[in-house]
Amino acid sequence: MLYAAVVNDLHRAAGRSGVGAVMGSKNLKAVVVRGTKGVGNVADPKEFMKVTFEKKKILADNAVTGQGLPTYGTQVLMNVINEIGALPTRNHKDVQFEGAKDISAEAMATPRKTDGKKHR
Repeated sequence: MLYAAVVNDLHRAAGRSGVGAVMGSKNLKAVVVRGTKGVGNVADPKEFMKVTFEKKKILADNAVTGQGLPTYGTQVLMNVINEIGALPTRNHKDVQFEGAKDISAEAMATPRKTDGKKHR
C-alpha cells in the first residue's frame, strides 16, 4: 500500500486527510518558508513571547501533550477520547468502544507473547 505524509523537523509526520498524497501526486518535494520582515501585527512582542513560553510549559508539563503525544503519537488519545464518549464506533452508532484499551498506543507498545514468541 502506498501512503504519504508531510514530514517536518525530521521526525514529525502529518499523515491524515491525504494532504501528503496530494503533494506527492504533484511531485512537490518541499515547502520552504523564510520571513524577512518579522511579525508586524503583534502589539507587544515581549509580552507575546512571555505568554507563548508560559503556554508551552503548560503543554510540556501535561502527561498527554508533554509525554504521551511525543512518545506514541496521536494514537495515545484513544483511551482519552473513548473515556469522554467521543470515539466513533460501529459506523458512528456508538461513541465508546469496550475494546479501546486493547488497541491503544500503550497496548501497541507493549510486547506480547503468543505461540512462545514475542510479537510487537
